[in-house]
Amino acid sequence: MCTDLNGNLYAISTVGNEPVYADTFYSAAAYANDHDFLISSYTCTGQMRWAKLISSTSGPCDPYGIVADSLGNIYVAGALANGTLHIGTDTSITGLIYERTGIIQFNTSGHFNWIRYVGANDINSYDQTGSFSALALDGSGNAHLFTYMGSNVTVMPGNVSHYGEYDLSYNTTGTLLSAVRLNMDSAWEVNAAVFNPVTNILYVSGIRNQYLPGGDPIAASYAGAFDANRNLEWMDTIGNNAGGFGSVVYDKMGHLYFGGGGTDSFTLNGYFVPAGDNSLIAKMDTVGKPMWVHRFHTTSSAAGISQITLLPNNLVAAIGIIGGTMTDGVNTITTPAGEGDNPFLTVLDTSGVVMSLLQIHSDGFYDWGLSITSDKVGNIYAGGQVEDSIYATNVPAYHSVGGNTDFFIMKYGMDCDCTSMPVANYTDTGAHAIKGFTYTGTTTGVDSVVWNFGDNSATVNTMSNVTHTYDTGTYEACVYAYSACGMDMHCSRVVATPSNEGVTIIENLGVSVYPNPAKDELNISTPSSGISYRLLSITGVSLTNGALQQGNNNVSLNGFASGMYILEMKGDDGQVKVVRVVKE
Repeated sequence: MCTDLNGNLYAISTVGNEPVYADTFYSAAAYANDHDFLISSYTCTGQMRWAKLISSTSGPCDPYGIVADSLGNIYVAGALANGTLHIGTDTSITGLIYERTGIIQFNTSGHFNWIRYVGANDINSYDQTGSFSALALDGSGNAHLFTYMGSNVTVMPGNVSHYGEYDLSYNTTGTLLSAVRLNMDSAWEVNAAVFNPVTNILYVSGIRNQYLPGGDPIAASYAGAFDANRNLEWMDTIGNNAGGFGSVVYDKMGHLYFGGGGTDSFTLNGYFVPAGDNSLIAKMDTVGKPMWVHRFHTTSSAAGISQITLLPNNLVAAIGIIGGTMTDGVNTITTPAGEGDNPFLTVLDTSGVVMSLLQIHSDGFYDWGLSITSDKVGNIYAGGQVEDSIYATNVPAYHSVGGNTDFFIMKYGMDCDCTSMPVANYTDTGAHAIKGFTYTGTTTGVDSVVWNFGDNSATVNTMSNVTHTYDTGTYEACVYAYSACGMDMHCSRVVATPSNEGVTIIENLGVSVYPNPAKDELNISTPSSGISYRLLSITGVSLTNGALQQGNNNVSLNGFASGMYILEMKGDDGQVKVVRVVKE
C-alpha cells in the first residue's frame, strides 16, 4: 500500500478466479486464472475512488509492489502473463508470447499511462525475470524496479543480462534510463528497497535463493547498501532459521529501520539477537551498525513483522502476525482461543520504546497483517487477509462474503473529512550560525506549532518567530503544525557558517547585524519586512536611510570615513533600537 500527497490510499492485492467484490467495484473474473491482481484506490475516509483488475487470458499475474510519486503518478510492478493482458476494462494488450515482469504507470485518477516490460518478447526473457521484485522512488522522481534476471535477457540495446539482481530505472515518461546489476553474489535477491533521496545511496533487504546459481540455504537473509553506481557498500547476513528482514525504510535524519522475524539467534554487525524472538524491528545507522533492535517474543513460529512505515514525526509503525501470546518484555497481548493467527500493530518511538501494541481480532485461522503505510499527517493504514470476519475497537465487524480469504484495509488516526489538514511552512533568515525562523503556514484551527532545529536541541512550541544558534554545519530544520484533523511537517536544510564573530543580535526585533566592525558593506538580516533604518554619525547627523525587506539587506559604507556610527532601526510597532557599528 501507499498514499499520495493528497491523502489518497492505493492498495495492491492478489485475487483468485472467483468474482471480486470491492466496495463499488465488481469483476466476474472472466478469465478464470489461478490468480490476478487488483489495484484499488480509496479516499482517507475509506470511500473507493477506482479499481483496476490486471488479468490475462492465458495465465496468472502476480503483484510485486506499488508506489506513488510527488507528481501524481502511481507505479505498479508484477509478473504479467502472456496472451492478452487486460488492464481494467479499458485497456487490452495483445501479442504477448512469453510472460515477463513489467512496470505500469497510472495517474492518481486511475488512468492508464504506459507499460514497460523487462526484456524482449522472446524465449530468453521467459521465466528469467521477476521473483522477489521490489519498487522504489529516488530523489529525482524516477521509478526503480528491482528484479532478478537470468542470462541473456535483453535489458537495453546491445546489453544482455547475466545472473543477478538488476536495478532498472524509468523516468516519468517510461524511458528506461539505466539497467545496472547490483554488485553482489548472483544468488541474493531484493524484496524491499529505499533510497537516500540526496545521495542516491540504495538500501535493501532480501534473501539468498538456494535454487539460483550459487544459492546456499545456510545464509538466507540480508540487509545491505549500495552506492550510486550500485557497488556494495556493506552487507549484514542472517542465518536461515533466523528469518530475516522483509521491509526497510529511511528517515531524513540518516537512520534505517528494518522489520522482520525469525526463531534462531543471530548476530547483526556485532549486535546479538537471542533465539525465540519471532518479530523484530531494528534501527541502524547508514553504515549498518544497529542502534537498537526491539524484539517481540511469541509462542507461535508463524509470527513476524510483515512491513513497517515511518510516521511524519519519525515514529515507527509496524504490522505483523501474532499467534498465541506476544510480549516485548513490558507489554503482552494474547490471541483468544479459537481465533488462530491475528494481525497486530505496534508503534515505537525513535529510541525503540513501544508506545502501543494491539491486535486486530478475527475468527479465522489464517488472518494476517501483511501491509502498512501512512500519510503525511500521521494516519496509519493497515491491510492483510481475512478468512471469516475481522473487527477492532469502535469499528463494525467485517464479515466475509465467501471464498477462501478476503483482503481488508483499516485506518487508524484522525476521524475527519481530510479537507481541513494544516499546512506547515516557514522562512529562515540570519547570518552565520544564528538563524531566524518565521512561521508562514496555516494558523486557522492550528492548536500548536513545534520547531525542531535538527541539532538535537530541545524543541520549541510556538507560532511566534524564533531565533536559534547553531554550531558550524548543515542541519535539517523542521516545523510541525498540529490541528484536530492532523499534522503537517515542513523541513529544509539550514547551513551554519563557521563563525558568528562580529554578529550583533537585536532580540526584540529578531534582527542580525554583521559584520561589526565592517569594511565596505553592512549586512542586516530581518525576519520580516516593515522595519526601517537610519545610519547616523556619532553626533546624530543622518547619513543614509531606507526600508528593510525580509531576509538579507546590504547597506553600503563606501565613502564613509573610518570610525564609529549609530544604526537606528524602527519596527512597524514603533519600537526603536540602536546599535553602534564600526567602519574599519
